[in-house]
Amino acid sequence: MISGGRQRHLIHRLPPSFQSYSHPDRYLRHYSYLLRLDPVTDAQGRADATFRVTS
Repeated sequence: MISGGRQRHLIHRLPPSFQSYSHPDRYLRHYSYLLRLDPVTDAQGRADATFRVTS
C-alpha cells in the first residue's frame, strides 16, 4: 500500500521521492518502464526513486 509521505528528495536539490507509509524503508521507483515499491540501497536506486511532479 502506497499511502505514505511524499519526501522532499533522496538526492540533494532534486524533485521529490515517494516513501511507503506501511513499509518506510521502501520507495516508489521506476524500473524498466514499470513502477515498483523497493528498498533504496544505492545511488541508482535513489535516482530511480526521484520524480519530477508535473500537472
